[in-house]
Amino acid sequence: MDYKYIIYEAKDHIATITLNKPEQMNAFQWIGRGEDAQEVWNAFDRAADDDDVKVIILKGSGRAFTVGHDLNKVGFIYGMGTGKKGESRPSQRIRLKYDKMGMDDNMMHVFLNPKITISQLHGYCIGGGVYFPLLCDLAVAAEDAKLGLTEQRLGFSGSGVLGITHLIYHIGMKRALELLLTGKTISGKEAAEIGLVNKAVPADKLDEETL
Repeated sequence: MDYKYIIYEAKDHIATITLNKPEQMNAFQWIGRGEDAQEVWNAFDRAADDDDVKVIILKGSGRAFTVGHDLNKVGFIYGMGTGKKGESRPSQRIRLKYDKMGMDDNMMHVFLNPKITISQLHGYCIGGGVYFPLLCDLAVAAEDAKLGLTEQRLGFSGSGVLGITHLIYHIGMKRALELLLTGKTISGKEAAEIGLVNKAVPADKLDEETL
């Protein structure tokens, strides 16, 4: 299958899925049913069905793993950007509904994948991008990577339903609330210290340490 938004390579029992929109820092149209996200889910299923593949690595091209949603497009999913006079921000109910329908259900392609899954993080891993290290079996980050649920600053529903559950499971209630309520970013080194990722390594050793 030809992909437009990702690069898929299977070699030596490892399937590598590379997010490949470097000019947009691998921003997603919508981490749910967007065309780019659908390619990611397809690639995870493809690797799951390949008996020669034992491990799946998800990484990003360019300067970032992913900055999460493309804010120029994701608003349309939640009913914003219609141009109607007096348009208001969608309710929390609507945002959570779409998170559940679009993102949480599709994330099962990662979370329930029968192969060992690894997120390899560099640059920015923010917003919806934080889903991936939470849902993969393992996560390795560059020490200088930046992770955070920064969409909270815009009043978005943040990690939706599934993401919040996994965030609490990984780092505990207090730390989860701190990230959710402040929208702050932390370094890859800090992420390893609190259990958001397995380990943080020098950026120039990231490929080597992930493998």
